Amino acid sequence: MKNIKEKILKFCLYRERCEFEVQKKLKVFQINEKEINKLVNELKLENFIDNKRFTKSYIRGKYEYKNWGFKKIKFHLNKFNIPDKLITEQLNKIDLNSYDEKIKKIIRYKIQSYGDSKFLKKKIFLFLISKGYEYSRIEKNYNELKYN
Repeated sequence: MKNIKEKILKFCLYRERCEFEVQKKLKVFQINEKEINKLVNELKLENFIDNKRFTKSYIRGKYEYKNWGFKKIKFHLNKFNIPDKLITEQLNKIDLNSYDEKIKKIIRYKIQSYGDSKFLKKKIFLFLISKGYEYSRIEKNYNELKYN
C-alpha cells in the first residue's frame, strides 16, 4: 500500500489533480473502494488534492492558452465530476470585457487568415462555437468589429 501511495503522490505532484482523476488512477492498482476512499481522504487532508485549486488551474490553462470559451471549459470540467457550482464560481472570476476582447482577437485573426472568403462569417462562427464560445457573444463582438 505504501508503494501505491508513493506512485499516487508522484501523480499528484506532476500537475494539479482532482479527486476524480486520483480515484480513477487508484482503480488501476486494483484496490478496493474502501482503500481508495481512505487514500483520497488522506491526500485531501495533506492538500495534495483540491478540486477548487484544480478547477482554477484548469480554467486558467484552457482559457488563456487554448482559447477555450466558457461552454467548452464547463463541458470538460463536468467530465471530471466537478460540481457546477464550483465551475460557475470560478468562471465568474473571468472578466467579461477580457472575454469579449479574446473573441474579437480571434475574429480579427480569422479574418486575416481566411481573407475574402464567401463564407467568412460562417467559418468564423463555426470556429468560435467549436472553441466553446456562446453564439450571442460571438454575434455581438462580430457585429461590433464589422460596424466599427
